[in-house]
Amino acid sequence: MSHHRINTSRRARAQGGFTILEMMVALAIGLVVALGFTASFIGMKTSFNSQSSLTQLQDNERIAMAVLTSAVTQAGYFPTGANPATSVAGKMTRADLYAGADTVGGSMAAMQYLYGTTAGTPTSTTKETLSTAFVSAPGDGQLSCQGSSVASSTTTNVTLRNTFYVDTTSNTLGCTVQATAAATSTPTVTPTNTTFTPLVTNVKSMSVLYGIDYDADGNVDTYMPASLVTTAQWSSVKSVRVTLNFINPNDSSAVISWIQTINVMNNK
Repeated sequence: MSHHRINTSRRARAQGGFTILEMMVALAIGLVVALGFTASFIGMKTSFNSQSSLTQLQDNERIAMAVLTSAVTQAGYFPTGANPATSVAGKMTRADLYAGADTVGGSMAAMQYLYGTTAGTPTSTTKETLSTAFVSAPGDGQLSCQGSSVASSTTTNVTLRNTFYVDTTSNTLGCTVQATAAATSTPTVTPTNTTFTPLVTNVKSMSVLYGIDYDADGNVDTYMPASLVTTAQWSSVKSVRVTLNFINPNDSSAVISWIQTINVMNNK
């Protein structure tokens, strides 16, 4: 009888499950493991988001500089590849390139195809701008900064002027396009858009320095902002140094600068 009671007592203890202390220890261990997994997951997700944001930033940097490089190297392009001194019927001479002003980029003189303004200069705007101009023949496929081109049905060459600046309200780099045709013909450019067209987002500001060749030896002697470049010196600009300040995707109060120097191909 005594032996039966002992076995019953042992079976009861064996079937009684975990004690409260054992459950608390197990629960604590489980929480530690779960917290470890959670912290690891959050860390990996944060790292992934950070890397993804930086990758997007690098893409924006490359796109912005590719567009600006294309516009600067295209500045002064003329379909014949020459400097025609006299007008050709239905064609535009370099004397027609580019005479006029826009409400953002300021005034460009005839035969000028590179220009800029800085904040505070006496124009109708206080934006830092970079303007480039080139002549396009009908249907030659030369594109503006907005991707527009002169239609084949147009009967004359057309000057296209790109003006780049940063919209500080939306933190976006974009451009406007103006088209001017020779004589009295109306250019057909698709689209002709003097309205600001966004190109790249998360750009805080832009600044531009212009490389001047003082002694006409083909080399840049100094870089200066547009406000210090005289009217006569614009034809001596041999390169453009552009600084774009992008918003840091991991710290919106900071910026990441991208600086690129672009040679002017057609300023001989």
